[in-house]
Amino acid sequence: MKKNSPISVPAIAPLNELIPASPRPANLTAFRTNPSLERFLRLMRILSTYSPGLAAQVSTYLFLRPRRKALTYVNELPAGHRKIHILHAQRRLVGYEWGSGRRKVLLVHGWESHLGYMLPLVQPLVAAGFKVIAMDGPGHGQSPGHLTHMIEYGDAVGQALRQFGPFTAVIASSFGAAATSLMLSREPQLKVQGLIMLSPMKHIWQHIQIFEKILGYPPEMHERILANIARRVAVPLENCDVARAVGRFPFPALIVHDQEDAVIPAAGSREIAAAYPGSVLRITQGLGHRGLVSDRQVQRWILDFLLRIMR
Repeated sequence: MKKNSPISVPAIAPLNELIPASPRPANLTAFRTNPSLERFLRLMRILSTYSPGLAAQVSTYLFLRPRRKALTYVNELPAGHRKIHILHAQRRLVGYEWGSGRRKVLLVHGWESHLGYMLPLVQPLVAAGFKVIAMDGPGHGQSPGHLTHMIEYGDAVGQALRQFGPFTAVIASSFGAAATSLMLSREPQLKVQGLIMLSPMKHIWQHIQIFEKILGYPPEMHERILANIARRVAVPLENCDVARAVGRFPFPALIVHDQEDAVIPAAGSREIAAAYPGSVLRITQGLGHRGLVSDRQVQRWILDFLLRIMR
């Protein structure tokens, strides 16, 4: 049975009816593997021995190409949805909007996910009077494209802010939280009243480390892959540090992370919160990496945060 850590939260009685009982979170398989992929990875490890340069090029391509999840969410969209498009880099990214409130919230999913992951937040937010927009990032879900990275992903979020804003807040998960934070630090003119980060990556290094762990390459391949990724991202990788980016944000943030997150350690969120004077950190237990958005208490924290920043 999952339990949140004992943190005192103000009662939000009127919101209780807005939030359905929490389902148990699905078991997390962060990066989906299968026998065909395992065979391919074995071949890549052999290639890294005989042609490390070629192996690094192929690996960079794989790093930049998210695998798409099945689009089951199109049959699970909450009632009242309206399809929209975000115009980014000469492409039409796909999104949906709900509600008609004056206050707007943007939902941003993580790597190898899609907007369907964020859907449990839609009904509570609409019932609380918000207009909600959720988007499929570049190369994810229904959106076009094959290759993307943290900087481009953040640029797409920035375009959504420009096209449909102003927004009260952005609620972003994992890789999407890091991409959004870095974008907001690069484009301070894109103003929001608050930021909610769920299981955020602290640094692009985490994304690279997870990827390299899956590949199982020898350590000497690291520098080759790193150099290739840096060329594609076109931003110094050391600058892709969320804890550094948030230090001067003029708006408050809510950061939520599970102590037992097996994909992105909660220590990263503690570092982000320590560097972010206007942030509040909530640590849960037993929800893992993907259980936050469906959890009733987490939804209350989100709604309480949004109502407070609107006062």
